Amino acid sequence: SSWLEYAEYVGASGIIAYVDDEKEIVVPPVDIYGAKIPLVTLGNDNPNSSHISYIGTNKYELGRQLAKLVKSIKPENAELLIVADTNHNSEATNIMVASFTESLGKTANVRWNLLETGRDKNISPDEIIRQTFIKKPEINMVICLSLEDTLRVTQSVIDLSKTGQIKI
Repeated sequence: SSWLEYAEYVGASGIIAYVDDEKEIVVPPVDIYGAKIPLVTLGNDNPNSSHISYIGTNKYELGRQLAKLVKSIKPENAELLIVADTNHNSEATNIMVASFTESLGKTANVRWNLLETGRDKNISPDEIIRQTFIKKPEINMVICLSLEDTLRVTQSVIDLSKTGQIKI
């Protein structure tokens, strides 16, 4: 927010802002004449923001591409786990998962589940992931939708000595 206020002060002709939570609404600052300074958002989109443009991943296309990737691996009896922090970007995750499901179709050799790591505030995401691997030893493939979850999954796979059994 202080950088947006600074943009007002220096008379910026435009602003590019990274938004890491789809629920966040970035209000563009105004210039000394009261006109809004044009705002472009990156990362996540909130259609209610007053931006002139959004630059980021098309979540529907991401779901299609993930399904295409899974199909290209040609897994036998795949037990896929999609790990997502839906606490911050639930709408984007829902769009991606719907597209993934539609694109994957009824592929007989792939079963999958969505693991939402951001829902339970009483248990750390690390422990949620670890317990999932323990309770579902059949998981042999994981897709992570964030850098943080990728690191958590990788650490759990190493800690549980499943490095040759689970593809990330």
